[in-house]
Amino acid sequence: MFFLPNDSSSNPIEDTLAKAEAIATAGNPVWDWHMVLMVCAEAVMITDRHANIEWVNPAFETLTGYTPAEVVGKNPRDIVQSGQQSKAFYRQLWEHILAGQVWRGTLVNRRKDGSLYHEEMTITPVCDQEQKIQNFIAIKKDVSDRYQIEQQLRERDAMLCKISQQVPGMVYQYRLEPDGKSAFPYASEAMRYIYEVTPAQVQTDAQPVLDRLHPEDHDRVMAVIWESFHTLNFWHDEYRVCLPERGLCWLEGHATPEKLTDGSVLWHGYIWDITERKHLEAMNKREVQRERMIGLIDDQIGKSLDLEQILKTTVAEVRQFLATDRVLVYRMQPNWSGVVVAESVAPGWISILAQKITDSYLVETQGGCYQDNHCNVVNDIYSVGFSPCHIELLEGMQVRAKLVIPILQDETCWGLLIAHHCRAPRQWQDIETRLLQKLASQLALSIQNAELYHQLETANQDLEQQSNTDALTQIHNRRYFDQTLIRTLHQAQRAGQPLSLILCDVDYFKQYNDTYGHPAGDACLMAMATALQRSLKRHPDSLARYGGEEFGIILPNTDQAGAIAVVEAMQGAIASLSMEHRTHLSCPWVTLSFGITSLVPSFQTSPQMLLDQADQALYEGKAAGRNCYSFFSGS
Repeated sequence: MFFLPNDSSSNPIEDTLAKAEAIATAGNPVWDWHMVLMVCAEAVMITDRHANIEWVNPAFETLTGYTPAEVVGKNPRDIVQSGQQSKAFYRQLWEHILAGQVWRGTLVNRRKDGSLYHEEMTITPVCDQEQKIQNFIAIKKDVSDRYQIEQQLRERDAMLCKISQQVPGMVYQYRLEPDGKSAFPYASEAMRYIYEVTPAQVQTDAQPVLDRLHPEDHDRVMAVIWESFHTLNFWHDEYRVCLPERGLCWLEGHATPEKLTDGSVLWHGYIWDITERKHLEAMNKREVQRERMIGLIDDQIGKSLDLEQILKTTVAEVRQFLATDRVLVYRMQPNWSGVVVAESVAPGWISILAQKITDSYLVETQGGCYQDNHCNVVNDIYSVGFSPCHIELLEGMQVRAKLVIPILQDETCWGLLIAHHCRAPRQWQDIETRLLQKLASQLALSIQNAELYHQLETANQDLEQQSNTDALTQIHNRRYFDQTLIRTLHQAQRAGQPLSLILCDVDYFKQYNDTYGHPAGDACLMAMATALQRSLKRHPDSLARYGGEEFGIILPNTDQAGAIAVVEAMQGAIASLSMEHRTHLSCPWVTLSFGITSLVPSFQTSPQMLLDQADQALYEGKAAGRNCYSFFSGS
């Protein structure tokens, strides 16, 4: 329904519609869109040549918060301009549209409630028969969410870059193809130190790094990599490299492999310099048993990127090493309270795992002496002058003696490594304190690596999701469709199950675009995608935009009868939309034609063969009059 002002003797909307009818009668289809524009998901605004608003659709109110009554007769600059664009911006915009050209751009506007939003806007001049501009049609789309996502991605990339610059080692991705070609698609700037090459030098060819491997280690290192390639087992190795400036160095690395659809393997991992550690190991081969135990713990937690496993291993090994009753990791919260995130406790003593603990001293001092990397050695809680409330807190946890070591990251206390002796007082030894401090430093690095790896995994998953989605319809895109077809075909071949493939497209879509315009055509494709998607009831079934106005549907474990049922459900969903199509040659509504191929594939069946069969069936359906479905006959 169009908005009509109640208190105006002159009705600009009626004048506009009358003008639209007159222009439409004269053969100009542009102003015959009003019914489509009323239901259009994007905001539509019609102004006179001076930018005074004559009509807006309901989506305009949804976008801006202004009702039609509040904007008709007004200039957009008085209601939605945010001041974020310069005068030169608007001057160039007006020069463009007054020259009769369509303007497209992105800008920041202000809603009625004062909030700002990003919008994509297209302004189209509308001319009379003498080619004089009479009106402008503006189509506005809210892209705030997309802008926010893009901003978050930029901030994430900057954050990850900043984080990777702070860690002492190199975060990387390494890709190995079946033919032996390899590359580092991503490597942090630490690559310059670790291998003395730039990330750009190895982005497409890893040979400069492989040339750095020590001749005595080269074959063994490559064999370990290929073993991980074939088994997809976690990769971990220590090896030597010969560097032009630093000479002989020792490196340690670990990475998680991921099988790609083309047969390649992509590792996500971390490599750091252990040259100093190797020197110390050589110098301290006869160190005491306690030193060897801490080295063992360091090695175990250094092999994992699973934070939960790192902490679990740490508390178990430390408790065994100290022969004490409880060891825990206490994670600091932003308000300096905390929670026990890992624990190893001996039988007979209570567990405090996941318990939230608020130490008034830590809260009041914002981490207290632990911020300065000071340890807290308490041989007996009753002999150091603790306050009654603190004694009560420790008694509730059955603590008699404790050793507290800070875990620091970027000079901030991430948490505490705590040993509790519950059965009696305990005289903690200096060597125990020193070695736990060393362990806490290694633990801090492992925690940082694990958290960084988790962030990278999350970022990769986000990027993968975006790369598989069609921007217009928000269903899967051609890339996802091709990958899914290959995977589904292989599964059907191995299981001996039927597989159906459907291709469909919108009948007379070019005529639809010519009649209603490309924005309406985009709206039509989005509506078709939604209707088709809702018709799929099984999780394995997959819909994708195959190209232009064409869609593809993959139906695993589905024979011809099942495919027919799906197509008929889709036809019903499309028919229920009753979307007008005046230039359709056989129906007043938008329709789709479907081509179907169904078979139990042999191992000679290829994805392209299925696509060709479905495409041939679709062609036959088109030739038969459209708005129907047809099967691949094999003839």
